[in-house]
Formats: sequence, C-alpha cells, structure tokens
Amino acid sequence: MNLDLVRNYLLGLQDRLCALMEEVDGKAKYHTDEWKRAEGGGGRTRVIAGGTVLEKGGVAFSDVRGHALPPSATLARPDLAGKYGFDEDAISWHQAAKAATGSNYLKFKKGCDDYFILKHRGEARGIGGIFYDDFTEGGFENAFALMQKVGDAYGPAYAEILGRRKDTPFGARETEWHEIRRGRYVEFNLVFDRGTIFGLQSGGRTESILMSLPPRVQWRYCHQPAAGTPEERLISHYLKPQDWLAGS
Repeated sequence: MNLDLVRNYLLGLQDRLCALMEEVDGKAKYHTDEWKRAEGGGGRTRVIAGGTVLEKGGVAFSDVRGHALPPSATLARPDLAGKYGFDEDAISWHQAAKAATGSNYLKFKKGCDDYFILKHRGEARGIGGIFYDDFTEGGFENAFALMQKVGDAYGPAYAEILGRRKDTPFGARETEWHEIRRGRYVEFNLVFDRGTIFGLQSGGRTESILMSLPPRVQWRYCHQPAAGTPEERLISHYLKPQDWLAGS
C-alpha cells in the first residue's frame, strides 16, 4: 500500500476542484490554510467566499494517521442537496455516479439513500448520489482506482449543474427557501454526520470540521410550502429515494 500515491492524488484533486470552481464562479478565489496535527499528520483547507455564484464553499484535505481514524477518513459520499428540483440535474448527477462506480452503483446509491436521512423529520437531505465506507474489494489497487474514478467524476458533474443553474433569476422568496433548506443541512451535519461528530468529540480541528456550514440560514416554526409550488415539489417528489436512471 503506497499512501504517498493516495496523498498526491488527493492534493492534485483538491487543486483541480478549486480551479474548476473558481472558473465557474468567475470572481472569488480560494484561501489556503495549511495546518499540522500535534499527534501526527495535518492538512490543507481551502475556503472560498463572496463569489458571484459561490457564496461560500470549501475543499479540504486531511492526512490523519493512527489506530482510530475518524469515519470521514475512510469513506466517500458525493451527494447532491439542491434547494429546487430539476429532473435534468438529478439524471445527469446519477449518470455520472454510475459511470464512475459501474457495478457498484446500486449498492453505493442505496448506501447514500440510507445515510443522508434526517430521521427526526423523515426527510432525505437531497436527491442522493453514492456513499461507501471501508471499501476494500479487490485490494488496495482496485479500491484506489475506484476512488480516483469517483474523484475525477465529481467536479465535472457538479460544474455541469452549476453551469445550467447559475444564471437562474431569483428573489426574496427563493432566497428565503434556500436558507430554510440550508437549515436541514445544518441539522444533518451537527446531529447525524459521523465525521462531524467524531471530529468534535475527539478534539479535531474545529474550523475544518465546520467549514461547510452556511453563512446564513433560517428555521421557520412549522413551515410548510404551499401546495403546487416548486418548493412543495422538492419535498414531495425530489426528496424521495428513486431510480433516476429508469428509462435513460
């Protein structure tokens, strides 16, 4: 097992993802924060803010070594949690996931559907994607090859969706809904996400652990979108696990 190969690939992937997102945004640039861990290892956290498309975002790399690794060190979980639903986006996202994972797609998709659930609300976090943990089938070479396929597919798949939606007009209603849905993301991250929970409980680097939390968010008491609206359709249709590739 050559860990330097993995490290070099992930650092290169971080570079490519950041360059791609900067290109899509057209304005903002990533700030780089390199850090060391007293117990060994370290990382490189990159955060972008105040862009024309990306209000806030981050791409983090961690090299943490030890006997009790956090769950986030051994898993991949590209999922999509949009605030408005579009069939075209869901289909293209899952097509990219299937192309990257091949015969593992259905298993990884189910893993994603099962993991990204707000159990207290009975609601999915998004339209899914893939999730796998401790994948060792076929040994290191096979697992590393799969990881590279997933990593290489993620950026272009997400950038394609951003390109389609970044110029969509929006107003106060859409902004309010966006911030309400961000609240669901915060709930999941702080209540259920294994990597977040482990990191905070084990004294991990707080700034990196919480970097994905949104800058503005709302919780509205007993908020329900009106029937027949795009907001209601997100809940009733898109946040239900389904076969997005049926007939495609």
